[in-house]
Amino acid sequence: MEKTQLLESWDEIVAELEPEERAFVGKTPIFRSDKDVLPLQAGDIIAWLERNRWESMKGISQVYVPPWDEPEKPVDGLTFVYDEGAIKRVLVIAHEKALRETSGGHQ
Repeated sequence: MEKTQLLESWDEIVAELEPEERAFVGKTPIFRSDKDVLPLQAGDIIAWLERNRWESMKGISQVYVPPWDEPEKPVDGLTFVYDEGAIKRVLVIAHEKALRETSGGHQ
């Protein structure tokens, strides 16, 4: 969905959500250039590195080893790979939690 379409449809998209789902939706999205907003640059780098790591695990591409992952400079970290089943489980857990929170713990 392009920026204009998203912004034109945002209120309608949010209105169609269940009340407990709306609790997870923030304000209307804003769009900024990663050239101007450094945290977006960092996010892009992390996303690219994780995608490259995933593709290399699947044999799609050769893994790029960034300088900070070199054996003499190890940095601790975690990588989570979500397949369709894992995403569904996370969404079910989040939905159940939202229901508990919005109903005061009563279902």
